[in-house]
This record gives sequence, structure tokens and C-alpha cells, in this order.
Amino acid sequence: MSADRVPPTRLPGRWFRVAATVPVDREDAWAGLAWATGARGTDGRPAGPGRMRVTAWFDREEDARRFARGLPEWVEGTEGPGEIADPGWLEASLAPREPIPAGRFLVVSDPADVPRDDPRTSLLLPPGRAFGTGEHETTRMCLELLGETLRPGDRVLDLGTGSGILAIGAARGGAGLVVGLDDDPTVLEVARENARLNGCADRIALAAGSWGTLARETRFDLLLANVHRTALVRGAGPLAGHLAADSRAVLSGFPPADVDRVVGAWISRGFRPVSARTEGEWAALLLVRTEEEA
Repeated sequence: MSADRVPPTRLPGRWFRVAATVPVDREDAWAGLAWATGARGTDGRPAGPGRMRVTAWFDREEDARRFARGLPEWVEGTEGPGEIADPGWLEASLAPREPIPAGRFLVVSDPADVPRDDPRTSLLLPPGRAFGTGEHETTRMCLELLGETLRPGDRVLDLGTGSGILAIGAARGGAGLVVGLDDDPTVLEVARENARLNGCADRIALAAGSWGTLARETRFDLLLANVHRTALVRGAGPLAGHLAADSRAVLSGFPPADVDRVVGAWISRGFRPVSARTEGEWAALLLVRTEEEA
């Protein structure tokens, strides 16, 4: 790709960052306040027992300042807003990457990077804007678990599809139909283009929204959800209602300390964990529902 041809979906290389520490159970509230004030992205990482270090990015300095001024008293250690010319991950997301192995899949940023006679299924994810290019631990673990549980012809729901990498993995791996949902409609253009580049756009339906977007009678064989723990716990009931007998769920986006809470929510819906793994500060689960439990 030439340097003078920048895809319109990429974020600008300059914005304003606000960071703080919040209780784990207030992370969603922080993110909601940030998005309501005009944030273009949020992030959170464990910062000790019961705490999260959270960050929000804004295009406009006035939005960042308004957000920082209006934070509630449970927010601690606020830093910023500070101007960021390039926070690191943007530059990295636009740079060529080495192939990333993830179980039966191999994530590449250039078709020329696919090794000859490699038995793994290649997923082409050019550098770009949306979350999900294979570098993050949660994405890799989800791809690994997807490869272990995917069955030919599966109907798959990818919740929080981002770049579409998990939906593409499912489609390229033999799924019959994949539905990808994301609360951020701006990433869907990226996901559609990625699906087209991987030759599976005809088997992936993308839409803005969450589980409430689905028709009541819609059923899936496999759920892929690399999202925040709160969504996995609160959504266990409604999501289980859209999963068929003998279905499976691949869940990630939470630290190991939250595994019991996530598992508890899904056990009450007739699922049981069959595989769990951790990498760095993150965990991932594979759960199954037997026909007798449905």
C-alpha cells in the first residue's frame, strides 16, 4: 500500500487521552460516560485487586476536558487530557506484521506472508482501525478455542465483531452462516472489507447492535464473544436464549480473576466449561450446552 493512499476508516494520528483508576464494577460506567462525551475509544487493564486502569481517547480537546472535569468522585488518579501524536498501538496497527499463529489459524497482514503448504487456515487482516488483528491475547485465545470447537455448517454469532477476525475465522473454518454484531457501527465497514478480502463475505451478515438486535426465534450453534465481563454476565440469559441444544460458547475479554463470575452466570443457563486458558492478564473459556441441559 502506498504511503499516500490512506484508507478512510483509519483513525487520525492525533487525539487527546484521559486516564484514571476506577473500581472494577465501575468500569462500564466510566466507559459509558466517555462515549457519551464523545470518546472515540476506551480501554481498561487490571490495576490490582478490585481496580482497573482505564483510558479514553477523544478527537477533540474540548470533549476530553469536559469529560475530565465531570468525572464522579469514585474516579481516582485522573491524568490528562494529554495530546497524543501517536499512542503506539495506532502506529503498530498500521505497520506490517509477522504472521501470528493461533491454533489451526494463521493471521497474516499480507497474502505473500502465507507459507507454502501450510496446513493452517490463513486469515488476511490488513493493518487498520478496528480491534482484532491477532496481536491481542484475547483474540488469539478465541481463535484457538474456535478452531477446537467449530463444526462444519455451524450457525455462528460473533458478538462485538470489531475487525471481523473471529467471524472470518468461523466462515473460513467451515461455518454455514455467521452473524457479526457490534455496538460501534463505524467498525462494520472495516469488517465488511476484511470479509471480502478473505472471500467469505457471502457467509457473514454484519449489523450494528447487540443481542437485542436479534429476532426472538434466531438460534445459533456457536457463540463467539470477546467483550467485557459485564456484558457476558448480564447477557448470559438472553444470549443463551439464542443458542441451540448442544451449542457452544467461546468467551473472553476478562482477567482470570473474573472467570468464576463468568462461569457462574453461564452454568445457571445450562452450560459447563470444558476448556479454560490464560495468557498474560487475560482469560478465555469454552463452554458447552448438552441437549439434556437445553
